Amino acid sequence: MKIFDLLMIIILIVTNLTVVVACWLTYRKNFRYEDGMMLGVHIPFEHAYDSDLTEFCKKKAKNWKTFNLVNLVAGCLVCLPGLYDWGLCIVLWTVWLVAYLVLAYYFMFKPHGDLMRIKKERGWFDETTKHKVVVDTKVSAVSDNLAPSWKWHIPIGLALVLTGIVSYGKTDGFSTGGVELIMLMISLAMCVMYAGMHISSAGKRNKVYSENSELNLQANKLHKRAWAWASLWSNILASIGGIYVIYKSVKNMDNLDNSMIVYCLLLTVSVVIMVYLVYKGEKKIKKLMENDDAPVYIDDDEYWKWGFYNNPNDSRIMLQNKWSKMNYTVNIGHPVGKAIMGVTAVLVIGLVIFTIWTFVALGNTETFFTVQDDVVTFDAFMYKYSVDVDDIDTIVVIDEMPDEHFSRVGGAATGKVSIGNYRGNETGKCKLFIHNDESPILMIKVDDMTVFANSTEDGAVESWYETIEAMR
Repeated sequence: MKIFDLLMIIILIVTNLTVVVACWLTYRKNFRYEDGMMLGVHIPFEHAYDSDLTEFCKKKAKNWKTFNLVNLVAGCLVCLPGLYDWGLCIVLWTVWLVAYLVLAYYFMFKPHGDLMRIKKERGWFDETTKHKVVVDTKVSAVSDNLAPSWKWHIPIGLALVLTGIVSYGKTDGFSTGGVELIMLMISLAMCVMYAGMHISSAGKRNKVYSENSELNLQANKLHKRAWAWASLWSNILASIGGIYVIYKSVKNMDNLDNSMIVYCLLLTVSVVIMVYLVYKGEKKIKKLMENDDAPVYIDDDEYWKWGFYNNPNDSRIMLQNKWSKMNYTVNIGHPVGKAIMGVTAVLVIGLVIFTIWTFVALGNTETFFTVQDDVVTFDAFMYKYSVDVDDIDTIVVIDEMPDEHFSRVGGAATGKVSIGNYRGNETGKCKLFIHNDESPILMIKVDDMTVFANSTEDGAVESWYETIEAMR
């Protein structure tokens, strides 16, 4: 088994454990009375510790804990098939992740709905505050100075563009497989995303925590600076990772897997830093508000249903999630909010379906060999390679792949197949159409490219060889 595959399995397991633990701990506090709420429902203080409510929350908290403990184990088990078949591993992992998120949603927000019914039955709504809109004009006047400028993202984007230009010039156009172009597009997209996150957090409407303007000013400054610095540092690290991979590809390194490991590690660190900075900021705000003797209370529970905020009378599109102050949600009562949710739902569902289809199809693909005029074509999955017979320097049938390391630079692989653009330590640029457990293999050398192809069909490789030889 390759070291790269083992490292990727370890990274996947660590990612799964991080997702489960983060979700578990983030929402665990909702089962106790805090900030005037239980499970995202405002409860009058005089009823917060009623025995039936306390017992209700204890039972739901136990269910939440059991659910996450089971998924800590499941999150590790779904990665184990990666030891022998990455395609199966990714399919199982996708199914597990979707199931976990759906069930986590149920275990978190079903109790919220139950508690809302109890609140309605007992008449605990505060009708005087639910339509209240509070604005602190003193804080609004200095809003633009509460966070560092988003323009710091511009030099990062320019560095990526410059890297792309240099890469294009060094390789006379992007290399076979387009590693540089793909990584450049991903890095630029992430740069825009982080810049957008910075702009959104810095420009959003200030939150009124208290009747004390000085406390509001400090709290909003902490919140906006935390998100601004988190998005800026995450952008820097992610862009460094992208530039590093592009640099390694341009240098024609034999083993690009190592650079991808570095890239994955930098992305992981960027996420950890973002979570840490935002968490630290919210913790400071909480500590700050402990000294507040005039908090602003707004009972807006009727607008929150199953984790979504739906208030047509609220002009805000994005707002802080009441279950986790580190998260944001959209107002689906606003037309733009509806559009965002609709597009997001379509993209997520489409991505899940595409991921499962891709790896199922990849694991069951076949190599097709066709001849038209003097051109032979190999076609498997989404990869194709055509060559004129007159351009073939060498053609030979071998029993197994050369004993060297082959790095993917724009290909696909599972435990069953290796297809697309690769680079060998000694062979150099390659096109692979290989079923890993099958033999023999047809090897064709063309100028600066080597093609390796085989089939699950008995005698197919020998037939291809004879066909090409007869045409030469």
